[in-house]
Amino acid sequence: MVPRPTQRVGGLRVLAYENRENASFHRMVSETAAATGLPVTIGAIAPASRRNLMSGDRERWLRGVLPTVRERLVLNVDATDALLLCTAEELSRKYDALAGSSSDLVVGGEVRAWPRYFRYEGVSIYRNMRSANATAYPARPDGMNGVLPRYVNIGTILGPARSYAKMLECMHEARALRA
Repeated sequence: MVPRPTQRVGGLRVLAYENRENASFHRMVSETAAATGLPVTIGAIAPASRRNLMSGDRERWLRGVLPTVRERLVLNVDATDALLLCTAEELSRKYDALAGSSSDLVVGGEVRAWPRYFRYEGVSIYRNMRSANATAYPARPDGMNGVLPRYVNIGTILGPARSYAKMLECMHEARALRA
């Protein structure tokens, strides 16, 4: 279910993967996107009524959709807890302030490491996050431990569609090499 490229207005498109677990939240994403004038594409590789979400589905869908995006930037949200409160212009200005003229991706942060089975150098991060000796993950060099989210969360990514597609392709190739 890849959308056809169409003439779109604006410099930013919101992308969200649709699945049965978060279907009610898509209404929230759609409504807040409409209120701020953000174009949004919600889709899936198969209708949720026919197939449950499986690991890698969102990335597979994105790899098909990203080449069709004509806007300068995409904002990918996992749509389970996203309220879109900024206009495309405001998000573009904030992206430009962070990334400058680069084609870097701005990736959201999380206070917890996910998934729960995540390991760093053979040690379970999830189990050790709250323990007194949580040393499996290196300390932040700026001394800001405990202040800002320190774990990458791919549930929120902002940047050029081409850069995002390249990152997903790299992830796909790395996964294929390990298989």
